[in-house]
Amino acid sequence: TTLAGLGICVKSICSFSPAQLKLPKHEGVPSPLQTVRFFHGLSGLENACDNGQIKKDTCVFFNGASFLMDPTKGDSEGGSLALAKLGTLDTMYVNRYQALAETYRFNGGIYVQETDCCTACLESLTMLVSQRPDIFPLGFAYGHVPGFSVSSLVMRGRGFASQQIVEEFQARAELSGKVQKSIERGKHKEVSLSVATSWMERLLYGSNFLYINEQRLVLKMLGDIQDDTPLSKVIANIGGVERIFLRFFEHFEATSPFTLHETGFNFNYTKRLMRFLRDRGVLERLSLEKKLKLAKFFVSQACYGFGVTYYFQKKGYRKSIHKYAKEGLMCLLESSTRVEFDKLIEAIGGMDQVLLQLNGKWRLSKSYAVRMKAVEDCHEAYPGEPQYVADMIIQRASNVSAGRRGSNRPNTQATFDKVFRRAAKDTAIKTRKVLRKSACCCFTGVYVAAFTLSSLTLFAWLYAIPRTLWPYWGKAWNSQRLKGLGIIFGVVLLTAGVTLVVAFFFWWLISLPNPEYSLPEPI
Repeated sequence: TTLAGLGICVKSICSFSPAQLKLPKHEGVPSPLQTVRFFHGLSGLENACDNGQIKKDTCVFFNGASFLMDPTKGDSEGGSLALAKLGTLDTMYVNRYQALAETYRFNGGIYVQETDCCTACLESLTMLVSQRPDIFPLGFAYGHVPGFSVSSLVMRGRGFASQQIVEEFQARAELSGKVQKSIERGKHKEVSLSVATSWMERLLYGSNFLYINEQRLVLKMLGDIQDDTPLSKVIANIGGVERIFLRFFEHFEATSPFTLHETGFNFNYTKRLMRFLRDRGVLERLSLEKKLKLAKFFVSQACYGFGVTYYFQKKGYRKSIHKYAKEGLMCLLESSTRVEFDKLIEAIGGMDQVLLQLNGKWRLSKSYAVRMKAVEDCHEAYPGEPQYVADMIIQRASNVSAGRRGSNRPNTQATFDKVFRRAAKDTAIKTRKVLRKSACCCFTGVYVAAFTLSSLTLFAWLYAIPRTLWPYWGKAWNSQRLKGLGIIFGVVLLTAGVTLVVAFFFWWLISLPNPEYSLPEPI
């Protein structure tokens, strides 16, 4: 009423807080007055829709930087390519918003933090809004501030500034938590393909890292998609094989900070993911162009890992690629025909280079050489089929032949000796694996302890503890951060306890009386 008395026409009221938009009726104020709900990002809007806060025809604005790729999140190989990709639209989030707008039928628009939005990002967002007025009826609210916009030479800002921290990460975590509960209850089997895609996006990007339970639920949800073609569409809509691989891969690298050559136990599902994509034909159905791109991705710096692993590969001290990159490349080669196989090998340096990247300079990874030989042998017999398909054909033929041979002779049961030998062989293989991995873990503990002692504990305080805590720290105080602090506190207590035991043992040895140097008893 005060503004109306001054002759100022108020068309709408905008706020991030829904409580401030519940205006009481006053004389002289048009009723109902249009209100606009603001959000810090797409995840905040999506969370509000899920909670029933956004009704039909509600006017909403959110930060358009949600649609732009973040070049610092592993989407590129290096700094130069990162700058080139700045301003690139993320189709996954565009599709996600489109499904949201069509489902809840609100009136949407976008804005940015003008002092943190470069020219390339502005152009991309402007083109997106102008081409899709059906889902952006309120357009793009941009108020240019002369002298304060980001220089084109800097080319860093997407338009978030520090605003994303306020709401977005909490909204993502909440959305991911809802999806996890729904998958645990089996509700994902009843939803449509578009909803399944949306749920997968929430699960993949809901936390700082894709932790073990989240990886398990991703595989469970993908595995329950019965038809292979819709499965390939879901994979493509949530960012493609590269993006999903990186989410699994980042977790292993973040939570395995001290392993050399990725030794030890694998508390990660990256290998299982790649084998699942191979066995369900997702990799096979990729075009040759995409297969070439994927093969180059696996041998690129994007899959070098973090810390020492990255440094050794970057400097050329290590010739083989990362363990999970090996598995991804091998599954891709097993999903290719002979013609595709030859072109992939040629694109990444030839057969000698590929074998060096898989087996290493010292040929420690012998299993990949065996698998490469199996691929070549299958292509000799079935040049038009991928190796994993040819294997299934051979297996089916073998089973049929065995059944026919078995029908001509009396039924016989496997003897106890044969069953016992098979069980003993499996047990021996598993035992060797456990012993080898345990030895690798012991070696890791020994060299970390040696570095800690030789540096007078500076290695632990300046590198080991911060590096271990990093994947759990996140953007705010939450259960993951408390878990990380608990791990560090437990390790410190364990180390202190072991140190006290060792110190007490040495003190006991020193305090023992030596009979050779004992004083003679007085006469």
